[in-house]
Amino acid sequence: MENIGQATERLAQLVGKRIKDAREALGFTQEDVAVALTASGHPTQRVTVTRTESASRPITLKDLAAYSAVLEVPVRYFLMEEGEGDTEWQALDAQQGMLFLVDGMAYRLELELAQMRENLAAMTRFVNSKLSVLDGRDDGEHHEET
Repeated sequence: MENIGQATERLAQLVGKRIKDAREALGFTQEDVAVALTASGHPTQRVTVTRTESASRPITLKDLAAYSAVLEVPVRYFLMEEGEGDTEWQALDAQQGMLFLVDGMAYRLELELAQMRENLAAMTRFVNSKLSVLDGRDDGEHHEET
């Protein structure tokens, strides 16, 4: 019989693996999950996701609920051994499964769009700074007096 420490460690490893499996099933990076958790009101850094997946940090019920929402799986999914109850969880009808896929893709597109907006803003600032420098001096040609 395993002691409480062993059981806790085994459960932490199971939860971490299930979080990683759900994340990868959606095609999310650890950074994507950290951003989504933060956006949902559960401030998280990528390193925290890494440590949670590797069972090197404690996980709270609040964490589980946040991961459940972001990764679109029921909380019980994280606590079941692989194969145990998966068919129940995976028994979503095709339409709902497709909706989850589309939602995941839409979320990734939103992240990419936000990054593109940041890049565009940075490029605009750069171009504007160069234009203001050019506006502040003459055309660069030297004119001789006649």
